[in-house]
Amino acid sequence: MRIVGITGVLTTSPHSAMWMHLQQSFARHFPRSSFFVEHLFYLPWEIYKMRSFANYIVDKYDDGEDELLLLGYSMGGVLARNVAGSLRKTRVNTIVTIFSPHMLWGSWFSTMLGAPQYDSVPLLSFQARNDCVVWWGSRPRHSSSHYVIDSSHYLSLLQPHVAEKIAHIVAKNHRKDRS
Repeated sequence: MRIVGITGVLTTSPHSAMWMHLQQSFARHFPRSSFFVEHLFYLPWEIYKMRSFANYIVDKYDDGEDELLLLGYSMGGVLARNVAGSLRKTRVNTIVTIFSPHMLWGSWFSTMLGAPQYDSVPLLSFQARNDCVVWWGSRPRHSSSHYVIDSSHYLSLLQPHVAEKIAHIVAKNHRKDRS
């Protein structure tokens, strides 16, 4: 399985401590998987740039090879749903969204980016209890499971235990879906 991390708005580096902690934690729970981070610096009003970024990810990974687990942080979670709905050859095992603005302005971003109304694969969403960026909540209407964790939008992800908790929950759900 390939785990593909998708960065959010204003993310400056796929090599940040946040992504390194997520990669290390997912490697422990999914030892036979490979982990990639797709990165593009974009702003929230650059819808065309976000669509192009999603199309780039689809073009890169829609090869019919190993299945994908899409891991989107912040706006990257909305993009992950768009990517999953656009893949034709490659199977998506799970979509994981971390602190993503699915419900902002009546799902405006999801609609503008073409994210599907109903996800055909399991969608695990995480909400930060102390999120001052996505303060209205980050549960999409049709998530399979939604978790509220004791975190802020960004700073808590700089601590390894938050990434570890997310990876643990995803792995537990993955094992449950396989049995």
